[in-house]
Amino acid sequence: MNTDAAIKALLDQVKGTSKNASAEQLAYLGRAIESVGSQSTLNEVVQKGSEQVKLVNVAGSRERTDIARTGDKEIAEINKRGKEILGTSPGIISGAKPFLFGIAERYSPHGYGYTSELGTMYWNKGEQIFKLMAGIEDNLSYRKWITPPSMQHFQNNIWHYNDEMTRYPYSHNYTYPNFMMSLMFVKNTTKKNITRNLYHLHSSRATSYGYASLNVGTPNATNGNKVTDISWKTVQYYTGNSATNHQTANIVIPAGKTVAIAKYNSAFYWTSWYGYHHMYRHGYRYMEQFLRSGLEIDVERTLNAQQASANHDYEIWR
Repeated sequence: MNTDAAIKALLDQVKGTSKNASAEQLAYLGRAIESVGSQSTLNEVVQKGSEQVKLVNVAGSRERTDIARTGDKEIAEINKRGKEILGTSPGIISGAKPFLFGIAERYSPHGYGYTSELGTMYWNKGEQIFKLMAGIEDNLSYRKWITPPSMQHFQNNIWHYNDEMTRYPYSHNYTYPNFMMSLMFVKNTTKKNITRNLYHLHSSRATSYGYASLNVGTPNATNGNKVTDISWKTVQYYTGNSATNHQTANIVIPAGKTVAIAKYNSAFYWTSWYGYHHMYRHGYRYMEQFLRSGLEIDVERTLNAQQASANHDYEIWR
């Protein structure tokens, strides 16, 4: 077969080749024409091969897109399932109701502690209680914890702390009783303000550096970077002397916002021939009535308060 006949035969084969021909088939044809044909003929084959490459690239791109879409769906499903299992954050199961609790020492015979420098805590001190619990207070002499702020959980819609401690009969222990604090973040998931009763209990020492109070902090915006200020209000206080006092507080949670509930109370004291005795009681009950439809514990804010570093109270909402 002469050269022209060979070229014609190869061109007929190329033209008859399917667009789905394999790369090996095209390579074979290219090598054959290169050995017998002119440059123009070779270019014609190369052009045919280029179309094949384009088709391969398009098909590959579509497959990669389909794989990516499928992967995104699978990842989204995994994340969704993870939240169902773990709740909003790792280590917090779905439906858990966490809050923070701690016990601080007003006076220590070894020095340091919260004495008169901290002032009275039972009135208009919600922000100060919040800062102590969230680690925002930077005065190290104030960080005299008997029990550092730790995460607790409402179980069966109730939580009580009850303990006793015997101290040496220093007069400062009488004047500056140790105190307990808790910090709870409650979110309103509706578009309307909700007002609920919160049932709580506490001990109290009748001294100006004792007593008890319940405070609410309300952000000036919904959660996020728009929050620039927290407005604090003492909604309830107690100035009696009691080992256990039960109270009901009326709490307003604005639509779409998370409020912080900061509870404070002092230890009840009594004396005996061998020392001063502290009675520590702090708790909540009937939480199923408070955290019903429309209200829930804000787990993210709770974790922020326990773990995040902040300089201002409003940063916990961001």
